Formats: sequence, C-alpha cells, structure tokens
Amino acid sequence: MNDQPLYALTAMTGPEASSTRTVVVGVAEFPWRVLVILIVALVTGLLPTAAVWAVGGVWAVGFLAAWMAAAVWLFHGRTRCGLRIRNYAALLNRRRAILNEFMLGAAVVDVPRDDWRIIRPGGVRNLVGHREGP
Repeated sequence: MNDQPLYALTAMTGPEASSTRTVVVGVAEFPWRVLVILIVALVTGLLPTAAVWAVGGVWAVGFLAAWMAAAVWLFHGRTRCGLRIRNYAALLNRRRAILNEFMLGAAVVDVPRDDWRIIRPGGVRNLVGHREGP
C-alpha cells in the first residue's frame, strides 16, 4: 500500500499562479506584473517628463507619477462588471465596436432589424409604450 501524501499543486503551478506571485522592492511588495508595468512606464515616461520639466519645473515629478499610475490602471486593472477584462482591452473593444452588429464568438450573426427587442434588467422601469394616468 502507498502511504505517501498527495498534494494539490494546481494553485501553485496552474494558469492563475503567476497572478498571485509577488516581488519585494525596498519596502513595497508588488505583484510581478505590476513591477514590469512600472518599469516600462518609467522608461516610456522619461521623455514626456523632460518636456513637462521644461515647462512646469518640479511638477514633472507628479506627471511621472500620474503616468505610472495610469499605466498600472490600464494594463493591470480590470473592469468591475461583465467579464472583468483588463481596462485597456475594454477601451479597445469599445472603440472597435460596430453599432447594430451582433457577434457570436468571431462570427457575425445577421438579425433582421424588425425583430430586435431591448432587453432590460427586471428592476429597471421600461418607459417605452408606457402611458401615465388612467
């Protein structure tokens, strides 16, 4: 009989494992992805910061901090509703969206316009076709 213990390693080696790994820099602890984003944002923000320094002086440090915070929000943050995709992907999807086009996966589904209906949540009043009074 085999009495060796069995360990579940999925949490440490699975596809979500890299999002839980952190790295300590000085006194701050970051997820690995945030550290990479901050380094890339620092490198890409140096030239615009130099331009802001020429115009605004010491305010350029605040500009660089805002630049890095925006990079973390875009590339690490996720949307709060729906599929919880990254913020940059949500912005790209919103920009690429075509009005009145329905897609199922990668295929465009043709829907006749006279059959379209608006689906609303149950807690929201639908005022279309609603009359006030008796």
